Amino acid sequence: MDLRPRADFQSAMLQLIEDACQTVFGTLGPGLSESVYQRALAVELRSRGQHVSMEVIIPILYKHAQVGFIRYKHHLKAPRLENFGFHRADIILNEGETGESVILELKAKAGISPADRIQAATYKKYYEQRNVPVFLVNFGCDCKVEECE
Repeated sequence: MDLRPRADFQSAMLQLIEDACQTVFGTLGPGLSESVYQRALAVELRSRGQHVSMEVIIPILYKHAQVGFIRYKHHLKAPRLENFGFHRADIILNEGETGESVILELKAKAGISPADRIQAATYKKYYEQRNVPVFLVNFGCDCKVEECE
């Protein structure tokens, strides 16, 4: 099996994502919230012809059963709904004709922790395309993009 097309896809997507992230970070600068960078990155990626989905719920399945649920937290002063058993991917890019996707997990903090890498790797495990590339992007003091294994 020739793995070059997949490697070429990942390399091209990494370059696209790095360029888009540097453009966003160069324009906005450091110190903003993750959600601001997320929306700005979505705008930038769309302007580059990418199909962008944000806050995509990835259900966690156990023995083919979805083990996530939504629980109403009524004991709080301001009741709210909370998700349990779900992960939300910050951004999923879909290349269109090829059907290949890329997941982006965004952070906006001083550094990436082992827990952040585990969270990103979890998307790869439970997303419908098992071999989907996952990139961890940190808009902290500078902008860094790393691929999660």
